[in-house]
Amino acid sequence: TQEDSEFSKGIKRGFNNVQAITGDAISVMGQLFGSDDIEQYGDAVSLKNRIEAANVGRAEVARIEDVNSAEDIGPWVANQFGQAIPSLFPGVAGGLATRVAFGLAGLTPTTAAGKIGLTALGAFLPSSFLNTGEAARKQKELANDEDFSDPVQALKTGLVTGSFDVVSIVPILRPLEPALRKIGKTKAVDEISKTFDVDKSVASKAFDTILSIGGNVVTAAALEGVTEAAQEAKFIKDAEKVTGNQMTGAKFKSDVINAGLGGVFGGATYAGITSTVGPILDRTGDSGLRDFPDNSG
Repeated sequence: TQEDSEFSKGIKRGFNNVQAITGDAISVMGQLFGSDDIEQYGDAVSLKNRIEAANVGRAEVARIEDVNSAEDIGPWVANQFGQAIPSLFPGVAGGLATRVAFGLAGLTPTTAAGKIGLTALGAFLPSSFLNTGEAARKQKELANDEDFSDPVQALKTGLVTGSFDVVSIVPILRPLEPALRKIGKTKAVDEISKTFDVDKSVASKAFDTILSIGGNVVTAAALEGVTEAAQEAKFIKDAEKVTGNQMTGAKFKSDVINAGLGGVFGGATYAGITSTVGPILDRTGDSGLRDFPDNSG
């Protein structure tokens, strides 16, 4: 049989890795609620998908450090874009599920404030949930122990990395750019500030950025890269705190850089489809979605 392309393998690996992170998050929820059944189910989901991701095989050129010649660029880019596609689905599903739930309850928003709030909620929920799984995975990696877990810290890290600042507000609200432009800056800034619980200066910067970039894929990609790099650094530092183990400076730098680059590719993919699928949060930069084959069974 013909071997899959790097792009195709990236898609397969990406789907498995998103599901593996979901399993880790489910396991954390089981621990927090004292349910052995839920915890064990989450662990099983995580292990199954990490093994399947490993069976797909390592990317030919997985990290920027592996790009040593012009011939390496093509496979690296193909893998990055391939893994970006599956990472979009949790945010899309979360956003759609939130809208459907509100619609069934007869609470579909009609005002600008309501639309902004619903968009924010739909983005925040899946992001925080998967970030919790990523935080739990990072703990296990640094502890070098699959049984290690600090579920409370994992949840805290997930909630913090799912919170909002200028960099993360912009991708979420970009699809609402026409509506924001229509209602005007004063009202839009006020609603953004209240919805995301940020200072009006932050809301103002977010508003200006959204209107200035419009459909600019390059700018959107750069914003996603910054977000993913910052999240990766937070995952590592919080895991170091609870495990007592320290990642080497070189490894820390490499993981953060590669997270940012993964976010750039995911952000570019995201920017190309937001007008049709709505607000989503990218996760391609997270090391858990990039390197699981190295940490499988």
